Amino acid sequence: MSDFSVIFNRMMARASDDRDKRSGAIIYDTLAPTAMELSEFLLVLRVFADQMSIMSASGRNLDDWAENFGITRYSAVAAVRLTEFADSAGELFDPPLGSRFSPPNIAGGLAFALTEMHEPGIGRLECEVPGESGNEYSGLLLPLATVNNLGTALMLGTYRPGQNRETDTALRKRLIDHIRRKAFGGNVADYKRFVRDIAGVGDVKVFPVWNNKISPSMLMPPPGFWEWAAEADGMPAEALEYIRFMAECAERGVISTGGTVLISIVDGQHKPVSAEFAELVQTEVDPVANGGEGLGTAPIGHRVTVVTPETLEIDISADLYIRPGFTVTQVQGPVEEAIDDYIAEVREAWADSDNLRVFTSRVITAMHGVQGIENVSDVALNGDSAYVSIPQTVDLQQVPVLGKVELTVV
Repeated sequence: MSDFSVIFNRMMARASDDRDKRSGAIIYDTLAPTAMELSEFLLVLRVFADQMSIMSASGRNLDDWAENFGITRYSAVAAVRLTEFADSAGELFDPPLGSRFSPPNIAGGLAFALTEMHEPGIGRLECEVPGESGNEYSGLLLPLATVNNLGTALMLGTYRPGQNRETDTALRKRLIDHIRRKAFGGNVADYKRFVRDIAGVGDVKVFPVWNNKISPSMLMPPPGFWEWAAEADGMPAEALEYIRFMAECAERGVISTGGTVLISIVDGQHKPVSAEFAELVQTEVDPVANGGEGLGTAPIGHRVTVVTPETLEIDISADLYIRPGFTVTQVQGPVEEAIDDYIAEVREAWADSDNLRVFTSRVITAMHGVQGIENVSDVALNGDSAYVSIPQTVDLQQVPVLGKVELTVV
């Protein structure tokens, strides 16, 4: 029963039965509009109550909650792509800055502007539309205005990935993480905060005390070292003195393996970033030339290494039972899209998971949602009928992407 009906019936029940309560009567016509207003006011109160909680607030109200804790919603970021230019003779060529280019046959008028030259013949083109739409295309570009002596423009890769405006769900998760995990002094939460704040970084996984595979015990002088050092000859005195000095520092704990951090980053779609962008993040967090000196956002004494995960293709084969009037060609595209959406959900858990899993049962569920498919059987993921396990270790991080999808009609 609606709020209006409940309120109206209660109000009518309070009126004396001696009164005329039929539609059109004074009491009926007086109470009905009042009950309607009260029901609408009750609806507003419910919405207001929802917006008073972090767990259910949305839009601007969630922004206000976040700002109370010093957090701002991430705005959309335009993609910056690397493009090679050649003149009419095939030689590397630098077009004028500000030149605009567009992929051929792209709906929506996606355009890129040349902002600076990355190196001779290689320019950085910034997409004029912020968001992930500028990440996808690779290939030949066409100038939107005449560029003298231009032969070809070939989009090669990504310098900085584009990023969509942060969703309510993502902002809420980041806000809750901020409240539950205090970011301070270079702890894991602090690294996640300042690396995630870099435009183009979609998510980050932190491996603290990474040590670059060096353990503290490996720094200690081996048994018999000092006896050898006391009698060693045939070596320059300066070199021997250096070896003795380093051994003594190791024994005293002056040389430490602490403060080494490995961070792995992905873009907004939780896919690997380009080597150029990983280098850009490395420079902002801890420049290689001045590692550990605190010239980036990492604390003094922290040696940071920035990497990006590899992709693991998930090849899928399945037998389909198709409804009359449909063909495998008609369902192939929707099936791939449905499975790709599921794999994208798996990738979203990458930053907080030690082991991603792609399950056959979830793939079957995704395929069942495609119009025209009656049943699915004999599904295999990379040749396995159960699931694909993707452990995340300091030596190897991987994210799943959709590979080949082979469908057989039975």
